[in-house]
Amino acid sequence: MKKKNHAKILILLGCLVAFFLIGSIGTFTNSNGEASGRIFGGILFLIFAIIPAIPFYILLRKYLESIKIDRDTKKELEKIQYETEKQLKQNEILKQRKELEKLEAQNKKMQNNALYYDGNHNLTNHSVKVPSPSIKADISAPHSNQLSISSPELLLMKIDSLSTSGVYFENVACVLLKANGFQNVRTTKTSNDYGVDILAEKDGVSYAIQCKCYSSAIGNKAIQEIVTGKMFYKCMVAIVFTNSTFTKNAIETAKETQVILWDRTKLTEMISSLSDENLKKLINGEYVS
Repeated sequence: MKKKNHAKILILLGCLVAFFLIGSIGTFTNSNGEASGRIFGGILFLIFAIIPAIPFYILLRKYLESIKIDRDTKKELEKIQYETEKQLKQNEILKQRKELEKLEAQNKKMQNNALYYDGNHNLTNHSVKVPSPSIKADISAPHSNQLSISSPELLLMKIDSLSTSGVYFENVACVLLKANGFQNVRTTKTSNDYGVDILAEKDGVSYAIQCKCYSSAIGNKAIQEIVTGKMFYKCMVAIVFTNSTFTKNAIETAKETQVILWDRTKLTEMISSLSDENLKKLINGEYVS
């Protein structure tokens, strides 16, 4: 039985019990009638009160038990949800650590076992310094005979290695926006930003931009947040910018809500427009005005 129907029956039975109890008391205390009549009438009303009182008591107990069960179930579900979210966060941190360790191992291997062609076009071993994304790098042009990582690729590697630091990616995004013709580019406050990290303008159009520096695909939540943020900041266009990709559901939601998605391909394209000086500053973690 549904709780609403359960409650309605309890109210109805309670009203009946109250009605007959009041009738019984009124009959017992009626001074106009004979004593025998008052006693008989009062007992009759009392019997009528007891009849609905029995199912009322039974249903009331069941109703209170169901409420207690629902409350306990809700607490258990909240506990399970908390533990699940905690485990997911721990798994994400472990995954990011493994990715960073893998990246550092690859860099170290390249440092120790890099290959290059000598003047006679013979492939030989040669030790070459490949800068780690986490340290300052020299991005001067490498020797033409030597295999190396390009500056844009190195910047992408650093962004990926710092996927837990949204501030760095926001700084990079601001530089990229300015380099691609956006004006009045500024970041929002770090808390209560309604899902918007950067505000910018271009050709009279205002943009609300959310930056997501993740090692996994971006889901629906980011789309929902930027839609809210766009309305709060009264912007015309909403963008979600990431170094990763987007899930199928996120892409479909973005189409329905007219949110622009900039993924890793767009990030690579925008990085290619940077000057060597700005590339060097970003790789070295320096502020770019």
